Amino acid sequence: MKQGERGFPALKTETAFPAAGASTQSAGLEVHGGSVGGQDMARIEGGELYLKIPENTILVATKTLTLKVQHSLDDGGSDAYSDVGEIASIAVVGKTGNGLPDADAAGFTVDNAGNVLIHWPIPRSLKGFVRVHVAVEAAGGNLTGLSPEFGLLV
Repeated sequence: MKQGERGFPALKTETAFPAAGASTQSAGLEVHGGSVGGQDMARIEGGELYLKIPENTILVATKTLTLKVQHSLDDGGSDAYSDVGEIASIAVVGKTGNGLPDADAAGFTVDNAGNVLIHWPIPRSLKGFVRVHVAVEAAGGNLTGLSPEFGLLV
């Protein structure tokens, strides 16, 4: 897919999942200031934030991954990252027998390869930098070998 085509990841980052009972954040992505075709990336019509969680059989049955988008004016310098109020957090619950869900649920879809895909519309109030915050419920399994991909699709 070429830049300028629908669904092109203008920005992306990967970060390892935390251990069970812990949380982590991706690197911050600068969504204001960068441009595609001369347009501010966060203002491109139809643009969206996305998260792709790789298929796995590690997430323990009934345990939850909680995912939320955070933002900052300056990548956490003088303006600490905070949750984006207009974007709801998403909970992904392990299926019976362990692993990611097999079917779509509230807030996400599952592709043919078994990856969980989450798409968030970009609110007008989004600050200049965004990151994803990932928390794994206690006893949720050791997901540290997996890296979700977070980014901006334009």
